[in-house]
Amino acid sequence: AAGAWSMAAVADSSDDIQDAEFFDIPVPESEINMNIPEKYAFKSETRRLLEIVTRSLYTGKEAFIRELISNAADAMERRRYLSLLSDQNVEPLGESPTITLTLDPKGNTFTIEDEGVGMTKDELLDNLGTLASSGSQTLLKKLEQEGGPGWVSADETFIGQFGVGFYSVFMVALSVEVYTRSCQRDSVGYVWSSDGSGEFTITETPGLPMGTKIFLKLDPTEGDYSEPDIVTKIIQKYSNYVGFRVMLNGELVNQVKAIWREPPTTVTEEEHATFYKYLAGDHQGPLYTLHYVTDSPIDINAVLYIAADHDETPGSSRMTPNLSLYCKKVLIRAKCADLLPEWMRFVQGIVDSEELPLTVSRDSTGDQDAWNAVRRTLLRRVLKMLQDSAEKDPERYDHFWTKFGHFLKEGVCTDAPS
Repeated sequence: AAGAWSMAAVADSSDDIQDAEFFDIPVPESEINMNIPEKYAFKSETRRLLEIVTRSLYTGKEAFIRELISNAADAMERRRYLSLLSDQNVEPLGESPTITLTLDPKGNTFTIEDEGVGMTKDELLDNLGTLASSGSQTLLKKLEQEGGPGWVSADETFIGQFGVGFYSVFMVALSVEVYTRSCQRDSVGYVWSSDGSGEFTITETPGLPMGTKIFLKLDPTEGDYSEPDIVTKIIQKYSNYVGFRVMLNGELVNQVKAIWREPPTTVTEEEHATFYKYLAGDHQGPLYTLHYVTDSPIDINAVLYIAADHDETPGSSRMTPNLSLYCKKVLIRAKCADLLPEWMRFVQGIVDSEELPLTVSRDSTGDQDAWNAVRRTLLRRVLKMLQDSAEKDPERYDHFWTKFGHFLKEGVCTDAPS
């Protein structure tokens, strides 16, 4: 919980620890950390990765918020999973797990905390000090060779709990402090601290709750990321459906339920109508709804809608596609024109696939074969839905044909191979 954190900012001068500056809540004298910070140097490959991340990996700096929230959600999912295993000595997740952000425009700070698995000292060293896996070493070589994002599968976009996503904080922060304690019973808390210049410290710190809290002292030029209104919009853009509540300065800022990840039989027509109106900005419900889940030939969770009408007329500008691509409920690309043929621009909705290979920055996708498989699958499902409607609900299909028939004629002329 947010109030449980003591937020002791540990400063290091030579070999001595200076007086700690405490904020948020008072800390009992018995819990004030008197341990000496242990200094470490980043491994050479980690320093190179930091340079790539901060200079060229991401298309926009706001991506660090998406990465931190995704990491927090992953950590809480993992704690929930571990607590169900009989052989794990893990404290269970609370009843209302929450990702909590605290922004201070005056102090120019950004803080995010979770109730996830947390980290031990060894895990801090492995996850935030070195590229521990051989796959990570391969990733770094690919990044250096290509001078930018390299293609890796979605499961490889993290190194340990944080990895590349965590390092994105150095795009905006002068210094970073990670307060963490493993969810293993009888664990000890630690503070990891760095300015990204080549060294970091780890300090044993009593009194921390289980989970992880990340405190960023923002660069003076990045003050927008301490403004609640701006950060709220970023969260709602990328992380609106992460599966846990996201609180920002005490206010709930996200929708927890991602209906496209629910079993289709459990989502009501009313829920679809409400979601469609939110998604499309339409005052009336959709003419057609397709809630489609499959794991073959590729994992897909999708909700697709066709409106009752449209505003594209001959000679006017074309409709902008309104299909968004997600991975694990996190937005990868909005208004994605490649998920369906251009003539199907009247279809709106969300497509979520965990199997589409992503760039390490998660800003775009890689493997064209996988991409084409998703495209073909969605196209065939939409056409099947329309064919079934023509046979079983001709009145509704007649309405569709009156409004959208010319789009299908365009498809016959331009996209026959599909």
